[in-house]
Amino acid sequence: MKRMVLTREQITPIIEGFVQEVLFDIIQCAANERITYYCDFEDEITPVISLIHAEHAIDRAHQEWLTWRKSGIADFSPNLAPWIKRPSQLKEEASDLTYKTLITILDGRRSLRELSTWMKKDLLNLVQSLMAYYHRGMIGLVEVADIQSPVAGFSLNESSKNESTQLSDSSQNQKKINLMARPLIACVDDSNQVCATIEQIVSGFGFGFLGIRDSINVLPLLVELKPEMIILDLVMPIVGGYELCTQIRRIPEFKNTPILILTSNDTFVDRIRSKFVGATAFISKTSGNDKIGEQIQRYLLPFDKDLEEISPTDSTDTY
Repeated sequence: MKRMVLTREQITPIIEGFVQEVLFDIIQCAANERITYYCDFEDEITPVISLIHAEHAIDRAHQEWLTWRKSGIADFSPNLAPWIKRPSQLKEEASDLTYKTLITILDGRRSLRELSTWMKKDLLNLVQSLMAYYHRGMIGLVEVADIQSPVAGFSLNESSKNESTQLSDSSQNQKKINLMARPLIACVDDSNQVCATIEQIVSGFGFGFLGIRDSINVLPLLVELKPEMIILDLVMPIVGGYELCTQIRRIPEFKNTPILILTSNDTFVDRIRSKFVGATAFISKTSGNDKIGEQIQRYLLPFDKDLEEISPTDSTDTY
């Protein structure tokens, strides 16, 4: 506005839109969990912010939240990005036009808000249109990072001297998981680097990730969050992978859950023993990251497996 590129009338709606999005996020967060805030009264209000009528902005954001909640999507953040989870099933049940549209735009990189703006479609209507596919497992939702993580290209067998990516041991941080991004995959490993590497692999598929470094208290957390896949390090302090796998298999909820065991020592004896304790697969850390990706695809992305469980219905296309 100072450069005379935009007039006051042109820039005000833009700023109001940004402010309303932020206020909506705050209201949604406060409704679902306790939040803390800090007030700084020393900074002066910039001329741009002074264009906004605070009470009106808060009221509009609150009304938007009430509408969002009444629509039954209170747990879904508009900042999540949709992606195609089961393309084969989607192709079977959706029309050709809907399938081609969704397979093109839902790449897990653009948030629901961004898609709404890009498609010039009302945000609420867009989310409601996608929820039918989400609840039937055809679409997943993932968080979109503001800045891409610089951690890349790690090997699971690299030295732990580079473990600069610290994972908090507190249960609070362990539970900070994107539960919208199902399936949830848990990794129990005392190495920060291994957990960070596996998280990258898991996130690449758009799944939720739970990193646990404390193998002693892992069972209550697994029972609470019920991951669809569990990855265990073979050698850990106090409780090793074999013993932990045995304990997990004793829990009825995890009777058929895929359990992968990671090890630096890939021997015939270890592979046989892993079968005896109920491990689904035995992966050497020297075999590279692709092996874990292959197991995720094999056990969590069987696109045609669930087709018989859901009766095909006529889709109402809104695209």
